[in-house]
Amino acid sequence: GQVLSIPAPQGAVAAEQQASPSGLIPVGTDGTVSVDDLARASGVTPEAKEELSVAVVLPFMLKEETPSKSAQRYTEFYKGFLIAVDSMRHNGVPVKVTAYDTEGSTAKVRQLTSDSTLKAHRMIIAPDSSDQLAILGEFGRDNGIKVLNAFIVRDECYQTNPAVMQGNIPSQRMIDKAAEAIAGRLAYSTPVFVSLADGANTDKSDFISALKSRLESKGIEWKTITAEAKLTPADLKSLKSDGNYTFIPLSARQSDLNRIMPAVIEWRDEAGLPMVKFVGYPEWVTFRGETLQNMHNLNTTVYSRFFVDDDNVRTRRMEDRFKGWYGAGMENAIPRQGLLGFDTGMFVLDYLKNPVARYDGVQNGYSFTTPEGAEGQCNNVLYLINFRTGGLIEKINL
Repeated sequence: GQVLSIPAPQGAVAAEQQASPSGLIPVGTDGTVSVDDLARASGVTPEAKEELSVAVVLPFMLKEETPSKSAQRYTEFYKGFLIAVDSMRHNGVPVKVTAYDTEGSTAKVRQLTSDSTLKAHRMIIAPDSSDQLAILGEFGRDNGIKVLNAFIVRDECYQTNPAVMQGNIPSQRMIDKAAEAIAGRLAYSTPVFVSLADGANTDKSDFISALKSRLESKGIEWKTITAEAKLTPADLKSLKSDGNYTFIPLSARQSDLNRIMPAVIEWRDEAGLPMVKFVGYPEWVTFRGETLQNMHNLNTTVYSRFFVDDDNVRTRRMEDRFKGWYGAGMENAIPRQGLLGFDTGMFVLDYLKNPVARYDGVQNGYSFTTPEGAEGQCNNVLYLINFRTGGLIEKINL
């Protein structure tokens, strides 16, 4: 429906057609040319192109005089999404994006579902409210529209609703996939499970149980060490000085990790052992300072739904582009909402053309599957992040 107004030169005679390099473009007596006419003149038949239409339904909170941190983050997500749209605009298919402000209200979301314009979209990006996601999910089911849940990790609408796409790999699926991948990497190493008497030794019990089960099935024996207030080199004296060891703390807390890693480094250096590694958890991608240095020192591998390497060329290019567009950089948060918006946009626009599309992004990746017994889809992407010695980082898409 867009119309371009092209003023005629002063004194020009009104014409019904205007010449162009690719043909004749019909011009109205008021000097207007439709986008469809321009498309046909350039060899594109608009009717043959199915529009990639996406609705971004988020709590932008536009009525707030001073937007909250939450509203700013959703706005940053949308900004990143728009950069993705710009990146895809040369694909020959028209793209339409409409933003709807939920105002943080379930009632407002119900009102939006009665808006006929929402039905025109092929994909809806849903907010981080389970109630609102359920409403939009039913709307999507009734109108043949896909609904992407990019924010709520533990929601299971996708289990019973074929319209819903769970954008985060479900927790149990993540644990099983991580345990299988890590067990496979321990074939030539002795796993050592480490706990502290006063540590948070049960917060990762599901993963530890899954990993031990897979180690048993592969015939890999492990050792267990329990220390008091902190681990000391003396606590490791039962380990042979010529072995190859991978340490797995039972706790994911940074405070507990800081009471374990220094002793392992000291013991390793005194024994002259070259092959000592660590395995850790998603929370560890947020660690900085001395903890991060120790993670590199001990060749640490963690599993995570997402990861952004600040030194990666793609990351720097995206950050520069974001700042160039909007005059300021993204919030220094984990995950970065601007990168999540960009990666989501890049995937969605490809998915609408190719439903089996996969995408490995700057921060997030997408590859959807339909689990056994489920009606909808869930993301199956999980990363292994290897913090290698020397400061290098390897990101492996499982």
